Amino acid sequence: MKQPPISGRYELQEVIGMGGMSVIYAAWDLKYDRPVAIKVLRAELGVDEDFIRRFDQEAQAASRMSHPNIVDLYDVGQDGDIRYLAMEFVKGSTLKDLIRQSGSIHPLLAVQMALRILAAVDHAHINQIVHRDIKPQNILVTEDGVIKVADFGIARAINQSTYTSRDGNVLGSVHYFSPEQASGKVVDEKSDLYSVGVVLYEMLTGQVPFDGETAVSVAYMHVNEPPVPPREINPEVSPGLNEVVMKALEKVTARRYHSAADMATDLKKAIKMPKGGFIPEHPEDAAERDARRARRKRNFLRAIRLMVSFLILIAVSAGIVLGVQWYRRTANATTVPAAVTFPREEAIQRLEGAGLNWYIEEKFDEDIEFGVVMGEDPEAGESVLRGDTVDLIVSLGRERIMMPELISMTRRDASLVIISSRLTNGEFVLVISDATPGTVIDQSPGAGEWVVPGEVVTLYVSGQTGFVPAVIGMPSIDEARAALTATGFKLGDVVEHPSEEPEGTVIGQTIEAGELALLGAEINISVAQAIPTVYYAEVSITVNVKNEGDVVRWILDEGTDEEKEVHNEKYGVGKKSITEELQSLRSGAHLLFVYVGGVLQVEKSVNFKERK
Repeated sequence: MKQPPISGRYELQEVIGMGGMSVIYAAWDLKYDRPVAIKVLRAELGVDEDFIRRFDQEAQAASRMSHPNIVDLYDVGQDGDIRYLAMEFVKGSTLKDLIRQSGSIHPLLAVQMALRILAAVDHAHINQIVHRDIKPQNILVTEDGVIKVADFGIARAINQSTYTSRDGNVLGSVHYFSPEQASGKVVDEKSDLYSVGVVLYEMLTGQVPFDGETAVSVAYMHVNEPPVPPREINPEVSPGLNEVVMKALEKVTARRYHSAADMATDLKKAIKMPKGGFIPEHPEDAAERDARRARRKRNFLRAIRLMVSFLILIAVSAGIVLGVQWYRRTANATTVPAAVTFPREEAIQRLEGAGLNWYIEEKFDEDIEFGVVMGEDPEAGESVLRGDTVDLIVSLGRERIMMPELISMTRRDASLVIISSRLTNGEFVLVISDATPGTVIDQSPGAGEWVVPGEVVTLYVSGQTGFVPAVIGMPSIDEARAALTATGFKLGDVVEHPSEEPEGTVIGQTIEAGELALLGAEINISVAQAIPTVYYAEVSITVNVKNEGDVVRWILDEGTDEEKEVHNEKYGVGKKSITEELQSLRSGAHLLFVYVGGVLQVEKSVNFKERK
C-alpha cells in the first residue's frame, strides 16, 4: 500500500540515503510543487531521548543558516510518530563518490572545492555552529559543480562544551575528526578546519592521512603521528598548497588555522604563490631552530679554539690572500644596469656589457607585454662584482589557456573540466541530436583555441526530443494545449486569424506535425476568428490646393481611439475632385476630415452600408 503524504504535504518516493539515526527519501512537496529531500528519524530511535535531541539539534542548527554552499532546510515537523526534516533536494553525487571515481582530484579543482566548503563552514561558525562531522560523504556536488555541505546531525552551538554521546562514544567520523575529538576534549571551530584539511588531503592524494584496521588505531594516529605530506604522495601538489594542508592538520589547535577565512586566504595564496613561503614559521619552531643554531655556534667556537695555533701560523699568508682578494673586489666592482621596462634581449646586452651573468624567470602579467623585463634582483644601481648573476623576471604577457576538448562528454563532466581549467561555465544550449541526451555535441570557444582564464564557455548539449503532435483541426485552444502537454511540449503564443472555419478551431501551428523537436519547446498556434462584415461608402470630395505638392489627407473617425487614414496623396495647385470607395467594419454614419497641406478644409458625415 502506498504511504499517504507526510503531514498531508510530502509524498515519499524512494530511499536515497541511510544514516546512523535517520533515513533520507527523495520526495515531492505537494504544496510548492517541487522536489525535496525528507530526512526521517528511524522509527526504533523515536523513543530514545538522546537521538531525538540530536535530531532536533540538527534542525535548530540548519534553521540558523542560509548559504549557497549549505543544503537549505525548508521545514521541520512531526506526523504522528514520524519526526522529519524537509530539505533542499540536491541532484548530483557526494564528494566521496567523485574521489572514488577519479582516484584524486586535480589540485586546482580541489582548491576551488575546498574554498566553497570553507565558505559554508565559515557561515556556520559566524552563526555559532560547529559542524563536527565534515567529511566527503557529507559534501554534495551538483551536476553543475556546485558544492553543498549537508548533515548537521551532530553540530553544536560554539558555547556548548559536551561532545560525547550518553555512552561515552566520541561523535564524528574517525578518519576525519580532529585530535581533540579523538581525545574527547572540547571541540571548537578549529576542529572543523582540521576536518576540512583531511578532506582536502584526500582530494589531492586519493587517500586519508591516517588509516588502520580499527577505529582506535586511527584515532591514535590523529593524536600522536604526523601525516605524510601530500606532496610526497602526489608531486602535482605545489609546495605552497602542501604548506596549507600541513598547517590545517597541526595536532595543537593553537598552531592550526584560527578561522575558515584565514585558511581560504592561504589557499588563494597557494594558487598565486605555488612555491610557498607565505605561511610564517611558528614561534616554537623558530625557538627550536635558534637552539640548533646556538649548538652549532658553540661547536664551531670549540673547533676555532683548537685551531687557533694553526691560524696564527698562517696569519701572514691569510693576510696576503685577503689583500689580493680585496684588490680583486675593488678592481672587479661594477654597478647593476637598469633592465626593467627593456625588451629581454636588450636587457641581456646591458647586463653582459657590465660583465654580469643573468638568469631569467618568466611570469604571466595582465598589463606588461610579452618579452619585457618587469623585475631584476639585485636592483639597478646596486654595487656587485663582475661575474655575479642578476635575476630577471620577464613577462609572458597575458596568460592564455588552450581550450580543452569537451565534445562527447556528459554535461556534468564537461562542467568540471571547465572549472578545473580555470574557465567559466556559460549557457547550456539544448539542441536536437542523435547523441545520447545530456551529451556535449559542440562547444564555444572550440577545442584548441587560446582563451584567457575566466573565459565563458557555451556548451551545446543533446536534448531529449519527441514528435510534434497534430493540433490543426482541433476545436479549441484547451484541446491543443492538452495534446501538446501530453507529448512533452508547451503551448506558446495564440494568434487569431479570420477564417471560414468554426470560431476557435486551430488552423495553424509553427512546428509541423510529425517533426522532431526538443521536449519542452513552445509551439505557437493560430485559431479561427469569425470573418467580419465589411461596410462600404463611395465618397467624392472637392478641395482647393493652394501650394504645389500639398498633401491631401482623409481621416475617418469610426468612434474608436485610433485615427484611420484613408487617403494620402500630393496634388498640384487648383481645385481637385477626389472620389474614393471607403471601407469600415462599423456600419452607420462616421465623420470624415479632409486636410490640405495640414489645414482642415472639409468635415463630412459619411454613411457606411453593406454592399448589395
